[in-house]
Amino acid sequence: QCFAVFFFLMIRRPPRSTLFPYTTLFRSPIAPPEQQKRIVAKIEELFSHIDAGIEALKKAKQLLKQYRQSVLKAAVTGELTKEWREANKDKLEPASQLLERILKERRQKWEEQQLEQFKAKGKMPKDDKWKEKYKELVFPDESELSEIPRGWAWVNWEAILSNEDGAFKRGPFGSALKKSFFVESGYKVYEQYCPINDDCSYARYYIDNNKFDELKAFAVKAGDFLISCSGTLGRITQVPDEYEEGVINQALLRVRFKKDLMNEQYFKMLFRSPYFQGKILDNVAGVAIQNVKGVKDLKAIPVPLPSITEQLVIYKKVNEKTSAIDRMESDIDVQLKKAETNKQSVLASAFSGRLQ
Repeated sequence: QCFAVFFFLMIRRPPRSTLFPYTTLFRSPIAPPEQQKRIVAKIEELFSHIDAGIEALKKAKQLLKQYRQSVLKAAVTGELTKEWREANKDKLEPASQLLERILKERRQKWEEQQLEQFKAKGKMPKDDKWKEKYKELVFPDESELSEIPRGWAWVNWEAILSNEDGAFKRGPFGSALKKSFFVESGYKVYEQYCPINDDCSYARYYIDNNKFDELKAFAVKAGDFLISCSGTLGRITQVPDEYEEGVINQALLRVRFKKDLMNEQYFKMLFRSPYFQGKILDNVAGVAIQNVKGVKDLKAIPVPLPSITEQLVIYKKVNEKTSAIDRMESDIDVQLKKAETNKQSVLASAFSGRLQ
């Protein structure tokens, strides 16, 4: 039995060079039985220490993952900026003023759009009755939501969207963008790969100019957020300043915000938080291939909204902490690779007679 273990460990050792393949092992001298036992015992002892270290490193990596989520949770509940908020309470815009501004700007934009439509038709209204068609913004029921800091406001996702048409746009139906329409070059089709890997440079499919004109309502522009809403759900990326013209496919959601209400970096952080991810998954349909439900359900997701000033402070604090987490995770990965190298070194020493 000892010889079997010895032989197994022996064939696991790395080859001495490419000139001496594993077949040369069968011509290697075999240690006496008693020495084999000592070698196997020593290898097992050293391996157990290395394995214990690997287990500790993996546990530390898992704790860092949990800590990252805790940081995001503290960020979106206001806990992370509690002291800062207390020190700056006289400088922050109250939630009541924030909400009043949101409502005023939204209605004003709607009225401007309606007047433009009247003008385009050559029929200007005689009175203000047309204003009664305006649909007031609905706010979430706070009795069902967690408490947020004073000065923050609960709003639906819809409240922070840009006033332009298509600010919250799901990709075209599959029949509108079939593979038979794809060409070798032209306008890019943005796919799920982009948000899943947080990389908008990926390109696999293109459409021609005619198809692009037909699907212009689904076109992307710099600053747009692209969100995966089929299969791998709830991943996000932002279209960079330098980007390829193109359209989103049916598995993506395109989102545009009012930048005076929502900082882009803060939103990405909020979106990736346990709170928001949980809300995304609450809106899932399908079994084999999961899909996010209707756009209407997504627009109704409650969003905790601090002032722009505090959003920037939150992002800075989160970035500092997550950068430190990234460095620690990178160090752990290096140590895990070292541990595997150490195992190979133990085997090499064992079968060269240098293991003490």
